[in-house]
Amino acid sequence: MFAVCRSTKNLRSCLLVRIKPPVRPCLIGDARGAVVPVGPMRSNSSKTLLYDLDASVAMPSPAPPMSSSQPPAANRLPTPDENPEADIVIFDGNCRFCRAQVERLARWDGKGRRLAFLSLHDPEVAKRFPDLTYDQLMEEMYVVDRLGRRHGGAAAIRYLSRRLPRLYILAPLLHLPFCLPLWRWAYRTVAKRRYWLGGPATTCDDEACRIHQR
Repeated sequence: MFAVCRSTKNLRSCLLVRIKPPVRPCLIGDARGAVVPVGPMRSNSSKTLLYDLDASVAMPSPAPPMSSSQPPAANRLPTPDENPEADIVIFDGNCRFCRAQVERLARWDGKGRRLAFLSLHDPEVAKRFPDLTYDQLMEEMYVVDRLGRRHGGAAAIRYLSRRLPRLYILAPLLHLPFCLPLWRWAYRTVAKRRYWLGGPATTCDDEACRIHQR
């Protein structure tokens, strides 16, 4: 049972409410509003609990749940509007594997001044870069540097190896003479299987996206 009392000085006005076992300790509020255990109080076949319902004792309200539609602040990628002088990385935002890689690039950017990011599914991409078709962007990642030059796929990785200090160690290997066709083949092999590697992050509605999931 619960005994609901308006004041700890007048326990006679308590209202008894029956609850089921198990046995729990009896709690009663003292004059300062604190809850003090005083042992179980028995009533026929069930147990009785006393609580001080003094209005001065405020119960903490639960924190509102985080919306699943909003990514955590730590994973938020800077946009070209936020970094107008940065190189722009255009990637497949419907691909978990792709997003994980660009989030790694964002972390390696340090203070976040070198790179900005756009999903190829963002309408802003078509407005800014009408020369890059949807099929091109679905085939490989693109980096548009500050001079407006386009670097796609393996060439984009080679360019980033010169821009990000964390990738400097790969720059000599990626820039070996006559090796770019090999890196392009390796990049496209992984890109064709990117949905298999990570799975789609959101619902995929277009045929090009479904082809990559096979």
